[in-house]
Amino acid sequence: MAKEAERAGRSIRAVLIDNHIVTEEQLTAASADAHGIATLDLVGYPIAPATVTKIPMAQAQAPRPRHRPQRS
Repeated sequence: MAKEAERAGRSIRAVLIDNHIVTEEQLTAASADAHGIATLDLVGYPIAPATVTKIPMAQAQAPRPRHRPQRS
């Protein structure tokens, strides 16, 4: 995987996810576990309308990067 990532100029994380070796959620959970950080899945968690109004519209509509860029 490391050679493929290097050859393609992509992160190992991106290669693992794009090749369906692991899901983004699995990799995030494993990384958090390795650092002793608890995770919480907020999908489907109700958000109070007052909270939503605090997020600037431009930020709410900005595309979320799928993978972190690889550091040089």
